[in-house]
Amino acid sequence: MFEDRRRAALTTGDREIFVTSTRIIASAGTRMSRALLATAGDRLALEYVFWEATDGAAFEAETLSLWEVDAEGRIVAAISFDRDNRRAASAELLARDPHSDAIKRAMSDHDLDRLRAALPDDFVMNDHRRTGLGQLAKDDFVTSLAALFGLAPDVIVETLYTVAADQHANLSTVRMFGTLTDGGAFESFVVRLAWFRDDRIVGQELFEPEGLDAARARFEELRPDPLRIPPNAATRAGDRWVECIAAEDWDALRALCAPIVFEDRRRLARTTSACEMVVTNSQAIAELGGRASRTLLATSGDRLSLERVLWTATDQGAASEVDTLQIMEVDAEGRVVATIVFDPDDRRAASAELLARDPRSDMVQRALGDHDLDRLRTALPDDFAMNDHRRTGLGQLGRDDYLTSLVALFGQAPDVIIESLYIVAAEKHGKLSMDRMFGTLADGGAFESVAVRLASFRGEQTVGMELFELEDLDVARARFEALRSELA
Repeated sequence: MFEDRRRAALTTGDREIFVTSTRIIASAGTRMSRALLATAGDRLALEYVFWEATDGAAFEAETLSLWEVDAEGRIVAAISFDRDNRRAASAELLARDPHSDAIKRAMSDHDLDRLRAALPDDFVMNDHRRTGLGQLAKDDFVTSLAALFGLAPDVIVETLYTVAADQHANLSTVRMFGTLTDGGAFESFVVRLAWFRDDRIVGQELFEPEGLDAARARFEELRPDPLRIPPNAATRAGDRWVECIAAEDWDALRALCAPIVFEDRRRLARTTSACEMVVTNSQAIAELGGRASRTLLATSGDRLSLERVLWTATDQGAASEVDTLQIMEVDAEGRVVATIVFDPDDRRAASAELLARDPRSDMVQRALGDHDLDRLRTALPDDFAMNDHRRTGLGQLGRDDYLTSLVALFGQAPDVIIESLYIVAAEKHGKLSMDRMFGTLADGGAFESVAVRLASFRGEQTVGMELFELEDLDVARARFEALRSELA
C-alpha cells in the first residue's frame, strides 16, 4: 500500500503507483536526506525525509514517512504525512505495531476514558526517576496524565524504539515532547517497562535513560517461571472458599457453589454429598480453627485445578493434620460445580480424573495416563510422528517406534505418571502444554522431568507430537502458530 496523506496530496495507490512516483522523483534529479525518528519492532520505522531537486528550478519538500516491511524485508506499506502532523504519524505507527499496548494507544489519543477502561483495578505505576512521581495506583496514574495533558495539550508520547518485547513485558525508550500552555517547548526521554497478565497491561515502571541496565534486569525478573502454574478460575474459587471459612460467611459459601457434587474418595471416607454438606463440613473446620495450606499441582484449562491441601487444626490444644489431593471444577461464572478429594498417595487417580473432566484432553493423554498401549495404538493414525527436540531426546519417531519407547518407559518405571502441569495454548489445530513426568525406577530411585509438549490434531485425532526443553517455550509457541496454517 502506498498512501500520501499530506494535505496537498491525499492519494492512495498500489505498487505500480509507488514505482511510478519514485521514477518521477529520480528523473528530476531529486536527492533525499533522512533522519530516523522512531521504530516499532523490526518491521516499522518513522522517518523525517527532506527532498531537494534542481530540474531547472530549485525544489524542496519535507515529509514524515512511515515504512512497514514483511518478514522478508519487502515493503508492504509506505505512508507519507505532512511534517507538522507528527501525532497522526505516531498514531499510525502504534496502530500497526502488534506489540503496542492499551496505555500507549490511549495516551497517543489523549483518551483518558479509554485508558481507565483498559487498566485493571490493581494496576500500578512505579516511577523510579530522580524527579519521578513514585508509586501510583490506577486512579492516581490517570489523574497525573490529566494534569500532563492540561499543562501541555499538544504533548506527544512516542516510543523511539523497542528494547525487548515478550509476552510478559515490553521494554522501550520513550520520548515525550510538546509545548507548555504558558509557552515554551519541552522534551524528555525515559525508559518504559510495561508488563502484562493475559495480554492485558497490569503495570508500568519508568527509569532514567542511564537506568537502562536496571530496566533490563527488571524485565528479566518479571519473566514468568515456566514451572510456575498460572492461577485460573478454579484456583480463584478455592481462594474464595478458604476466605469464606476464615470469615465464617456461610451464605457467601452457598453462593459460591452451583449445584455441586462433593465427593470424598479417600479410603476411610467414600462419601458423596451436595452443597449443604459442604457448608456443614466447612463449619466443622472453622470450629476446630482449621487452616489450609494449598499447593497447586496442575490445572486443565481455566475451570479445573488439582491441589495438595494440608488442613491443620488445634482442637483444645491437640494439633491435627489432614493431607489430601483435591480437584476443583467451576462453571463459566466461576461457581464450584465439583470438588473431589483423594488420598495424598492416589495421584494417578486424581490426574486421571482431571483429564476425564477436561473436554479438551486428547485420547493420547488419557491412554498415557492409563498406561494403555492398545488404546493408544488404536488412537494414533499410521502417519503419526513424534519429534523430540530436547538435547537428550529420542529424535524423530514414527508411530510404532514411539509405542516401543513407551513400552520401555513403562517397564523401567511401572508407576510413572505423565501429567500436564498447565495448558499454554489450545485450539482446534493443536495444544501446547507444560508436562511433568515423574515416578520411581524399577531398580529404585525417584525421577522427574518437565518438558513442553505440542500435540497437533487433524479433526479429533492426534497426528503429531513434539517435545521441547523448558527454555525453548518461545520456539514451541512459534511452532504452535506455524501449525495453524499447516493443518488448516
